[in-house]
Amino acid sequence: MNSTATNLNSTSPTVSNGGALDLIATIVHRIGAVAIVMAIASRNLFPAENISDGSGIYFFPAALLCGFCLIIERLAGIPSPPLWNWLIGWLMLVAGWILSASVAEYRYPAEIAVWEWIGVGMVCLYAVHWGALRGPKYIAILVVTLCLMQSTLAGYEIFVTIPQLRALYEKGDESLTKAMREIGVEKGGPAEQAFKNRLYSTEPLGTTGHPNSLAGLLVLGLPITLLLAWNSLIPKGPRVVGMILSLVTTAAIVVTLLLTKSRSAWIAAVVAVGLYLLMSGVSYVVWRKYRTVVGVVIALLILAVVGLVLGGILDPQVITQSSQSMQYRWEWWQASMPVIRHHWLLGVGSGNFRGHYLAHKLPFSSEEISDPHNFLIELWATGGLLTLIAYLALLFIGIRGATRPSHSTVPYPSRGLGIDGSWLVGVVLATIVVAVFDIGLVPLLASFDQYPQVIAFPFAAMLLAVIHGSGIEWNDLSLRKGTVAGVVGLHVHWLAAGGVAFPSLMMALWGLLGAASLPSTSKMRFSFWGHTAFVVVLAGITLGYAFTLLVPRIERDLAAEKARSIEEDLSRSQPRNPSAVTPQIWTRLVPLMEQWANACREAAEKVPGDRQGWERLAAAEMSRMRLAAQLRSKNEARSYRAAVKAWEQAIALDPRRSETHRQLGALYHEAAGSGLDADATKLAVEEYRRAVQLYPNSALRRWELGNILSEQNDRAEALTEFKRALELDKTPHLDKRLTDIQRKVAEKYIAGKP
Repeated sequence: MNSTATNLNSTSPTVSNGGALDLIATIVHRIGAVAIVMAIASRNLFPAENISDGSGIYFFPAALLCGFCLIIERLAGIPSPPLWNWLIGWLMLVAGWILSASVAEYRYPAEIAVWEWIGVGMVCLYAVHWGALRGPKYIAILVVTLCLMQSTLAGYEIFVTIPQLRALYEKGDESLTKAMREIGVEKGGPAEQAFKNRLYSTEPLGTTGHPNSLAGLLVLGLPITLLLAWNSLIPKGPRVVGMILSLVTTAAIVVTLLLTKSRSAWIAAVVAVGLYLLMSGVSYVVWRKYRTVVGVVIALLILAVVGLVLGGILDPQVITQSSQSMQYRWEWWQASMPVIRHHWLLGVGSGNFRGHYLAHKLPFSSEEISDPHNFLIELWATGGLLTLIAYLALLFIGIRGATRPSHSTVPYPSRGLGIDGSWLVGVVLATIVVAVFDIGLVPLLASFDQYPQVIAFPFAAMLLAVIHGSGIEWNDLSLRKGTVAGVVGLHVHWLAAGGVAFPSLMMALWGLLGAASLPSTSKMRFSFWGHTAFVVVLAGITLGYAFTLLVPRIERDLAAEKARSIEEDLSRSQPRNPSAVTPQIWTRLVPLMEQWANACREAAEKVPGDRQGWERLAAAEMSRMRLAAQLRSKNEARSYRAAVKAWEQAIALDPRRSETHRQLGALYHEAAGSGLDADATKLAVEEYRRAVQLYPNSALRRWELGNILSEQNDRAEALTEFKRALELDKTPHLDKRLTDIQRKVAEKYIAGKP
């Protein structure tokens, strides 16, 4: 085995005795530098909120590449710290998710979550190895870049995107109405008010799905960003350009954090900065030396807050209503406790929390949440006790490693911020990967300006590269303290915001913490059987990923894209007035309808475990059924049976989803009303009852059950359901209330009026 050393004046390991193996090690280390940046950045660039939605499948190869680079570098003799504590911790965590997936009622998202955590584990392990060679700065500057990118997107969203959408909404633009319908927001429906509230808010999202998610990333990077700004002010330091850009970067991130209106993030930011100052041991002498600078910064921050309030962007109610926000969380946590009590050991599985939560949701609680907004409750409820313990153990390992006194025998470069050619290549590749898989190359080229994330990330990287070139430096010890402060602050934020399973944060969190973890020793013991076993496991993971996930999903997405294209043709061909459908139009629509249904069926069958594919097929068959009914075609009955089978398949995959039972009940109700199936009324009642059983405190579910029971002259039970619906309708949350028409129907029935 060749012995290697690290050159203080280089950015990659070099080998003292030469040889082909040494060249391979250097090349692989360069590839790994690209892979780790690409893995962390791509998961943050991709607009994903839920770990179990399957979006990470396309980005898993970057994490897999990190695993292969790790094992090849160790085999080639590059010094590496012992990884057993990290490896055992990650094996326990993944084992916990596998066990929870094995008992999950809806297996698909829980299985996807296992793959996500495996990918995060490989990135973390490689980051630990990487940190022993280069320190944490390589990942730290990436986190700052991501924070700046998200802040840039936030500004673009507030001042460009949202105003444009408001204008389209106010003039009733058809394309926006269609887009709203695709996400379940119907004009005049209960969800429209929630959509309108979001449209007229000033809270940025970046590429995340919620301001709290964006705030979490900013809290993680804030101590490091402040350290960068502080170093730019040190006398005998960088040129003026670097100092100005550092301060502008910090100001953009701080202002964006304020704009998220996340009270938990604000508290977490104070905790993070305070913890960093405490760990750094800022003396009175240092304070006196820089108190003017600190005072100016605080004054500027106050002016920024006042300006945002006066400009109408920052609402003072964000403070006055903080107690109400805490009340909502207390309601969510209360309803989450029964989920834990019933599934305390193995949890319900990732992606399954919502279905279990709705069965216990308090009557007037605010949201139909997908996670309990507390990372401890979330881990316990979804992954079980083993998963919670393993996660906390890993967190302890990382924080302990990052706070350990430095006595590593492997030196690494101390100059600059960690930016080099490989880092920049990783940035470019991450941008390309996201552009291709999230946007698609053709639409990207056709309307480049509609996808600002592919511009904002390279822009942020170039800006940080200029700061790097200006001569600003940060030392390893300060970075490790800043990392610990950011990680602790993020988890304080997660105590009230949740999001431990958000892909956009997991990679950045564990990559940064792993790189900042200083090993107790850099001595590596070579184990042939241990390394061989690791190679075999990686090969098995690669094959399993390729043939069970990647290939079927690519085929599914191609079929789904074909279905969307046909659906657009249908939308253009079908007249708005159903009575205007002539035999000529029918002749043109029939083959399109059949092609649409067949494409949806093909997409569903490619990934049969994904409920959403079967729901899309059911919706296509129902549209086909209705069009056939207009011309009294024999295809109506066939499409009806196909729609029923598709809904039943979706229910079989996810039996606790109240909405799916409701949709099947509506289909039966419609078929009975049109005379298509005389026996469907009984089945409709059963499905509506099941929907109520799964979500008992929904005014809408109760009203729908009462309505169909009233049609069946079951007055006693209909009265019970209508009365309960009106009681639940007293909630202060508009999106949980009945419509005016529904309310009047219930009131008239209770009063005995026809």
